[in-house]
Amino acid sequence: MDQATIGEKSVNRLLPVLAGVAIQLCLGTAYIWGIFQVELIARFGWSQAAAALPFSLLIFFMSVGCYLGGRFQDKFSPRPVIRIGGAVLGLGFVLASLTTAATPWWIYLTYGVIGGLGMGTTYTTTIACCQNLSTRSAVRALVIVVSRRIAR
Repeated sequence: MDQATIGEKSVNRLLPVLAGVAIQLCLGTAYIWGIFQVELIARFGWSQAAAALPFSLLIFFMSVGCYLGGRFQDKFSPRPVIRIGGAVLGLGFVLASLTTAATPWWIYLTYGVIGGLGMGTTYTTTIACCQNLSTRSAVRALVIVVSRRIAR
C-alpha cells in the first residue's frame, strides 16, 4: 500500500466525522427552545405548559425518529436517510413559523412531530455512520461527534 492510498483512506474516514459534527451542530438548534418559549408566551399569551409542549413533543418524536432512522439506514444506506431526515426537520421548522396565537396545534404538529421525526432520523444515522468506522476510529469519531453536545 503506497502513501497516496493511505492518505486517501484517512480522508475518507475523516469526512463522515466532519459531516457528523456539522450535522450534530445543526441538530442542536432544537435545544434553544427556551428562547422561543419565552417569545411564544409574550407574543401569543400562551401558558408555560402550552409553550413547552412543542419541545416535549419534539423529544418524544425524536425517539421514534431514532428507531425509524436505524431501520431505514439498514435498508437503504445512511446517505439518503440523513438527507431526507434533514429535509423533514427543516420542513417542520419552516412550517412552524406559520403558527398563530389561535393555532397552537400547528406548532405541535410541525415543530414537535415533523421536526422530531426528522431530527431523530438524522441523529441516529449520523452516529451510526461514525460507529461503522474501525473500532479504534469509531471510538474517536463518536467522542468528537457527540462531544459537541457536552461543550454547549
